[in-house]
Amino acid sequence: MGFCSKVLTLLVLATAVFIAVKHEEILKYAVDNYEICPKPEERPKIEVQVVNKNAEKKEDTSEKIATGEKKKKSYDSPKYWLIGDKVDEELSTVAAVLDRCGLERHNGSLKEENNHEGWNLIWSTKKTIAMNWKELKYHQKFNHFPWSKYLSSKSYLATHTDSPYVPKGFVDSEELKNYAKEHPKKKFLKKSKTSGGVSYVKNVKKMNFTSDEDFFVQELVENPLLFDGKLFELSVFVLITSVNPLRLYYFPKNVVPRFCPENYDHQDFSDEDTFVVSDSHQAPLDFLGTREYFLNAYTFRDAMNGFLTKQNKSVDKFWKNIEDAIRTTVVSKERSFLELHEKIQEMKYMYFELYSFEFIIDESLNPHIININANPDISANGKYTRFRAVYENLLYNVFQIIGVATPYVKKDFILETVDLEMMVVHANSRNVMPEFCIYECEGACGGKCAYCMRCMNQNQFYETVLAYTEQQNVGGFKRLFPPSKEFLAEAGDEYVKSLPDHSQFQVGWYVELCKRDSSFC
Repeated sequence: MGFCSKVLTLLVLATAVFIAVKHEEILKYAVDNYEICPKPEERPKIEVQVVNKNAEKKEDTSEKIATGEKKKKSYDSPKYWLIGDKVDEELSTVAAVLDRCGLERHNGSLKEENNHEGWNLIWSTKKTIAMNWKELKYHQKFNHFPWSKYLSSKSYLATHTDSPYVPKGFVDSEELKNYAKEHPKKKFLKKSKTSGGVSYVKNVKKMNFTSDEDFFVQELVENPLLFDGKLFELSVFVLITSVNPLRLYYFPKNVVPRFCPENYDHQDFSDEDTFVVSDSHQAPLDFLGTREYFLNAYTFRDAMNGFLTKQNKSVDKFWKNIEDAIRTTVVSKERSFLELHEKIQEMKYMYFELYSFEFIIDESLNPHIININANPDISANGKYTRFRAVYENLLYNVFQIIGVATPYVKKDFILETVDLEMMVVHANSRNVMPEFCIYECEGACGGKCAYCMRCMNQNQFYETVLAYTEQQNVGGFKRLFPPSKEFLAEAGDEYVKSLPDHSQFQVGWYVELCKRDSSFC
């Protein structure tokens, strides 16, 4: 063998050894990374019933096998509890959907000392109930956030929200008079803080009231968009599944327009039926412009799109404005949520809330939020009897996204075992930036390395599990926050920097996961 051949052989051998050693180092690093991820026992403690198979008494199954009977594993069905004054009437759609999803109804009493036991889901028409909250488990769900008033109080929303999407409100007559003097062409409505009472303010100068009164005053939405001559309110369903970090969805599949009984008059406000959508309103099935869509198996969103198209107005602009109004309003309240949230940190996983955002739209397609209802009417009674299928489809999508109506959940609304968790939402489905995390972040967790799974704390790790399963079960909902890739491109880095830390982290993780999974974009 010549000198050159020997040299070449030595180089090949050296290269092979180097590759083998390097491959071993990479494998070892990958294993180390996996081992230092938050381990199952380090995650938020979730009670799981463990069965000692060795201690089980062996059952004689010869007779069952001979008769062809298969042994099936039995599960305790999860239970739901309806709370309110008229639950059988007001929550019949909720009960129907949960029954079909395999849940059993729980009949408890709030007066019992152990009222926190025996149920998995509470759907209540009461926003607050007497409950031993600190004893609740991670798998239990309640359909109202403790901080619901920041959104669902009409007077608080109007007087504490600086937004073009919320008409300005007043609880002090002096402040109102000063504002009216600066804006002489503005018109105002007097509204009850608790009920639906609304009346036109004829003379602002004669009004005298303080925040102690049971009413407030709010700007009237001028130049409203009229549907066949009538003012209408548009109800859009919104779901919040978490506030720390924030996860926000809305249901674009269907909306509910409600119409004033009489035609709108821009000058005459003597007849409330022309500008107030009250109990005497026309339901969409009573209104020719929307009824035909419903009877032909289309949605009221389709009806709105058809109306806008006939008016030569942009359908895309309309819905983009609706989405921005929802997102902007909720995000503006996030820090208020967190102030109260810090006091109940250990219980943050149990809450979710379904809202109805009620809009009046003006001629320029700007949406104005006039109310946010934390107890939307989904009873399918009276004028809305034929809406039962619409409401039940909405509720099914709600229960699907929060983990109630999923086929792999049996007893509790959690992934009960590590094997099940890995089957449904394995770490490799949620991991981001593989090359960067392996080669650039060894021993470091600053900057973008924070999104590497080995750098996540327990809460961050568990939040990725919840966020991933929600996105997989999003159904007919559309995610508004974390925002889409397109929204973030328009909003810029300053938008993300303005968010609370937990939401900043979550948005960053979504952005990186979007590069591997387009459903997160």
